[in-house]
Amino acid sequence: MLKQTFVLLMALVFVFSCGDNGQEKAQTQEIAELTVSELLAQPADYVDKPIRIEGMVVHVCRHGGKKMFITSGKSGERIKITTGPDISAFELALEGKDVIVEGVFKEQRIDGAYLDQKEADLSASTKIEAGHEGHDHEADTTDTSEKELAKKQIDDLRKQLEQCEFDHLSFYSVECTKFTEKEANL
Repeated sequence: MLKQTFVLLMALVFVFSCGDNGQEKAQTQEIAELTVSELLAQPADYVDKPIRIEGMVVHVCRHGGKKMFITSGKSGERIKITTGPDISAFELALEGKDVIVEGVFKEQRIDGAYLDQKEADLSASTKIEAGHEGHDHEADTTDTSEKELAKKQIDDLRKQLEQCEFDHLSFYSVECTKFTEKEANL
């Protein structure tokens, strides 16, 4: 009986110790603190990893505030910051302010198949709208110019892809989980 109790106790200790190690590892994952230049110099090293970056907000998207761009130093390099699941929008008042951003560094890869799909989606939406009668002419003009712009963007990406040494283009951003405005030094 004592032997069975000991074996059961050891099994429980083993189960709980394994569970704790996983939680400790997740909690102690280091956040890399970088400048924009450091991040863009070695982007592959940070993809899907938590980072902390600081810089000045040079632009906040006027269409919903879901994106902002920050820069640091005199290099002129900038990085796109997107809202994460807990952040609804960035305020326009952030423009010109220094911020500290924490989040996950993301890569979006654009290859030929991606562009083919985007072109097919654009073509399909044009065919569907062509079948509708009695629609607003002003809205039709806006839709046409937006479609022309989307087509031009696809064409521009294809040209960039042809000139690229890889089979894809990479666009990087930080999915923001938290940000704070830096205190001004007086």
